[in-house]
Amino acid sequence: MEENNIKDFDAFLSKAVKEVGLEEPNKDFNHAILSKLPLKAAHQMVKNKPLISNFGWLVVFISVSSVVVSTLFYGQGPNTDNKYLSLLDTFLSFNFLDKITSITVSGIFTYGILVLLVFLYIQIFVLKKYVNYNGLVYEK
Repeated sequence: MEENNIKDFDAFLSKAVKEVGLEEPNKDFNHAILSKLPLKAAHQMVKNKPLISNFGWLVVFISVSSVVVSTLFYGQGPNTDNKYLSLLDTFLSFNFLDKITSITVSGIFTYGILVLLVFLYIQIFVLKKYVNYNGLVYEK
């Protein structure tokens, strides 16, 4: 009895939907909805500031450059005139490819790195999808 009522009601609904038809929104529907939403003013938006400013990076670069240059040119004693230049020359002539091929890595280490990379990629994609879906916008 109950199944018969459900079938009758389903038939009635499908007939009613076919008679009435589906409604379509106006061409101006999106514009009407968006015009009712409050816009955020430019002064309310938060501008992200970098952790290290351009001036800070300039100071770091100048500091590191001055230490390297002073070490190369002045050294630390009378016997260090060519020591740093020869060290720089041996570093530049060092063949990295020969050293890389002689490195042996255990299987468990390789599997661990692969699993770590997989989890890292999953986390990146999940967080990106979460941020895009929730539309996280930081306001004051």
